Amino acid sequence: MKKILIQIMIITILFFFAGCASKPAVQKTEEKPKPETKTQINLDDLRFKFEFSGFKLGSSNIDEIKSQILKVENQLISKISAVPTEYKIKVIGHTCKYGQEQRNIELSRERAENFVNFISSKYNFSKNRFEIISKGSQELKNPVKPYSKENRRVEIVF
Repeated sequence: MKKILIQIMIITILFFFAGCASKPAVQKTEEKPKPETKTQINLDDLRFKFEFSGFKLGSSNIDEIKSQILKVENQLISKISAVPTEYKIKVIGHTCKYGQEQRNIELSRERAENFVNFISSKYNFSKNRFEIISKGSQELKNPVKPYSKENRRVEIVF
């Protein structure tokens, strides 16, 4: 009887292990993360240029052009907001021919900086989004009238 019980136990154990071996082991497979799909942006579609002129001689006071800015405020903010943050928006300051060139370079920089300060504080843009360029009187809008107020301007370009 003991022999029969031992044989039954051996057969049971063999059947148990044989059954386990025939079942495939459940393997946990990790799902690979799906690659991010970035929307292609055509930078040419985002290009824009705004120009605000009319600074007084020797002045960089943003109040002198603020009414022009506010007239196109929605368009300007919309265009700036559409530019991806890894790209810089150029703010270029200009002067007329009046005065010494070194002072005109400084003054045109002040005009561009004041524009960036105004737009950044009013609309919460980072100043790092802008590249300030000062041209002085090198690129007159109206070379026929080199002292004209239309030459005293800032351009915002992307």
